[in-house]
Amino acid sequence: MGELYLPLEILQYIVWQVPSGDRVTLSRLCLASSSLYHFAAPRLYRSLYLNFEERGRSGLYLLNTLLRPGYDARWKKWIKSVNVTALKNPVEIHERQNVCGSLAKVLNKIERGSLDKFSWGACFAPHKQVVDALVKHKKLRCLQVAFPFDPHRSSDDGEETDTIFKALPEENCHHLESLEIRKAWTKEQMTAAAKAIGSPGLKNLTLHMSYFFDWDLENEFSRLPPRPNDESSKLALIDLSGISLCNALPIIDSYFNPSTLRKLELRDCVGYENVCLALSQHLGVLGVEELVLISWEDCGDVSNIIRFVAKCKRLKVLCLDLSSFTDEGILKLIPAFSESSKTLEVLSLCLRNNQNWHGESLYYPLKALHVMKSFENLREIGMSYAIHPKDLYKIVPTLPPSVRAADLRFPWIHWDAESTGLMISYISALAEALPAGNSLTHVIVGDNDDSTDPLAFKTIPTVHEMAGKEVRELRELRLKCFRSDWF
Repeated sequence: MGELYLPLEILQYIVWQVPSGDRVTLSRLCLASSSLYHFAAPRLYRSLYLNFEERGRSGLYLLNTLLRPGYDARWKKWIKSVNVTALKNPVEIHERQNVCGSLAKVLNKIERGSLDKFSWGACFAPHKQVVDALVKHKKLRCLQVAFPFDPHRSSDDGEETDTIFKALPEENCHHLESLEIRKAWTKEQMTAAAKAIGSPGLKNLTLHMSYFFDWDLENEFSRLPPRPNDESSKLALIDLSGISLCNALPIIDSYFNPSTLRKLELRDCVGYENVCLALSQHLGVLGVEELVLISWEDCGDVSNIIRFVAKCKRLKVLCLDLSSFTDEGILKLIPAFSESSKTLEVLSLCLRNNQNWHGESLYYPLKALHVMKSFENLREIGMSYAIHPKDLYKIVPTLPPSVRAADLRFPWIHWDAESTGLMISYISALAEALPAGNSLTHVIVGDNDDSTDPLAFKTIPTVHEMAGKEVRELRELRLKCFRSDWF
């Protein structure tokens, strides 16, 4: 049988069907033939990941390897993304100089206009030479910056800058579609970042203030900067944490465009109810698919929040961890989220009133939740039930067959050494009561107030408490948004 020759166009088409994240397949294609290497290598080596936490100094070694004579002939055209991390372990001053010096040389060698993404998540600020090298890449589409804990600390080398945005010209932000800023905590940082936040083509915005200052006292530092352009916002994803929205009405239209907004996360944002009010007054149906609201603030009237949820009739994810509710208010929320009964995949509610200083948790009566049985696409549920854990099996009429993970909360119960054994028996009774074909495999139990650590169980092959590697499975759940510290 003779050899089979395929046109290069066919080979290229085959390679481009392989997902860019499938590194194993792409590596094998690179080794298969020179023709396949020609098409597979640019996809395999499009991202440069540098982790400077490792003791073996592999990140610095990789940079120095790339800088060897002759090595840049190809990779300078291939690299589209550069990601730098060093979050946990301190990096010595001389090591920072070496890292930033080599990184700047690599950035200078990458072909102009080819870099799409730059991510800086190190525990130290990028030196000026790194930012200067980044300036020539004027077509960045994604920029991610995590500020170091204390950007004002003295620098022994005189090279550190407190923010990458100070030195980055505005023209470098014109093509941005995705922007992530984390751990910002000074007015100067917010002011410098305004040129990036104001990018007219921005579609995804993540802005997290640091948790090391009092928002009530310093909220002028954490306000959204006015977007300098007059165009309607194109933002589809907005993820804010620690931002003051108390005076947000003048800038609502430039950020929260009802016609484009698809994902909204507001965590610990003072005045978040102003955004809910504005969006609840929109005349048409909202296209929001993911909504996460987390706050201990007493926002007063929650009717605007309920109306906002009801306006979103295509929700796939709804997670509310809020105060200011009442027993009557949580019942009114049920028909609101039921508007998305055909689309909801993740539903988690943790609601409180404000009758005392810490907020009293509210729990749903079982009979009010039977409507959820018809939520045919629901995969994860987090709910507070007004029952004793021994009656856990009674929630079966509220669970659709599609649910695979449940975070179940009950009025406060003291866990002791016998709790695990008792809970296994309660969950076993629940598993036995489930109809055939039910998907429930992960169960988390606790109370709304996290008075004690929750317990996690798996129902297959038999009911048992999760430990070790199994607990990592919980990190893949969207339900983790309320228990992220524990997971």
